[in-house]
Amino acid sequence: VMVDAAVGLKHVETILAVREKYRDLIDIQLVAFPQSGILSSPGTAELLDEALKLGCDLIGGLDPASFDRDVKGHLDVMFGLAEKRGAGIDIHLHDRGTLGLFEIEEIVARATASGMQGKVAVSHAYALGDISADALARAGERIAAAGVSIMTNAPGDHAFPPVAALRKAGVTVFAGSDNIRDSWWPYGDGDMLNRANMIGYRSGFYEDRELETAYDVVS
Repeated sequence: VMVDAAVGLKHVETILAVREKYRDLIDIQLVAFPQSGILSSPGTAELLDEALKLGCDLIGGLDPASFDRDVKGHLDVMFGLAEKRGAGIDIHLHDRGTLGLFEIEEIVARATASGMQGKVAVSHAYALGDISADALARAGERIAAAGVSIMTNAPGDHAFPPVAALRKAGVTVFAGSDNIRDSWWPYGDGDMLNRANMIGYRSGFYEDRELETAYDVVS
């Protein structure tokens, strides 16, 4: 749910009401998400804190290096609020190559240092599909040890996290639809079997055990 100085908490309040209305039918987790950055959008850190106080379950983040240009500062806010409010973390990381890998390593280190194993997810994590097999193996070990999860939607023209290699390393890898046919992403339809099909197709999964992996990632 987008939180920034322009929209304030209006979106959060609306979706909290939706969650309450349908609480007997569906479980909804809400991420307070700084779509405009944190440090580059003054007042957003305070709004994120208030969103967690109102009932959001997780604190979000967005490309600390390329968006806010301050990895430490961005993560300080995220992990500080998570610890303060007992919330989980879901950071969207689109930065590629060694820059993205560096950010993942910093997130992993923070998760370990703050005792947040099992409460941190990195969504997209394109960088993991951009690096050598040796670098991926080392990263996979660290990610698994820190209990950090990786989300992918197997996007069309981007490198994406190698599902099989990461799972072999012990990393929890799961999938999302990534929006529902909006201006960002016209291919999201909420159909997770279709998403499993996409992940299997792009991963080169052909054998039954591999197709079961694709199903497991979405289920």
